Amino acid sequence: MEHMSPHELRELYKKSGNNPFDRFKRAAIVQALANKGQATRSDLANVQADFGSNSQVFRQLTDKVKTYDPTAAFAHITDSNERFGRLSEYLRSPQFDKSKLTATAINEELVEAMNANNVLSKKDIADMARDPAKRSALARHYKKLASSYTDNTNEGHRRVHLANFMLTGRIENDAFAKNIAENLDKDTASGLDWNKLNPAQRTQFVDNIRKNKISEVLHSISDNQSAKDFAQALRTFGSPDVKDYMDSHNSLRNF
Repeated sequence: MEHMSPHELRELYKKSGNNPFDRFKRAAIVQALANKGQATRSDLANVQADFGSNSQVFRQLTDKVKTYDPTAAFAHITDSNERFGRLSEYLRSPQFDKSKLTATAINEELVEAMNANNVLSKKDIADMARDPAKRSALARHYKKLASSYTDNTNEGHRRVHLANFMLTGRIENDAFAKNIAENLDKDTASGLDWNKLNPAQRTQFVDNIRKNKISEVLHSISDNQSAKDFAQALRTFGSPDVKDYMDSHNSLRNF
């Protein structure tokens, strides 16, 4: 089975039908799918129905699935608090490897749990975002969380808004602009789009970017015009120290 494609495995699963005597064959097919990172929570539910959630067959399968889709692996736990606790325990464990997450595994429940447990660094998010499908999923769910995370004194809320800015180039709530500006670096600033910032947000960026990060930030911004617009704002509206910094660094003269 390991040499079969996911499509071939699913066709084989269909042919097995619902005969109770074929349940081990069905479980083997789902295990083969899991080994390819393709078994879904629906597949897990089918195995659970055949063997029960306390069976060795089901536990072995969920152990594999949680490496690439943690929320699917814990979906059988009906109590939401217990489910979140088990998910959090796994995310904090040495077994969790964020690089193995698939794009389809990135849902609101997972993003909220990863944020609550502070398991993603700015670099982790930047690395994951290199995959367009993962970037799209992360952006969608961080943006949704940002709309309801409104306490700018809460570290977890700050992490959500910083991640949302990294992934979308937008700041959803002006109250978080200062914190985002203070955390600008090569990982967080690459997606900066000056045109997406309102005047109040631009002011916060000019006033609160760390001076020793200016060169790193300007050189990391993917959109060249945005980098030039930000540099011009720093020269025009920055503090005397910032203006001196801009004028004294040859590497910034092209901005």
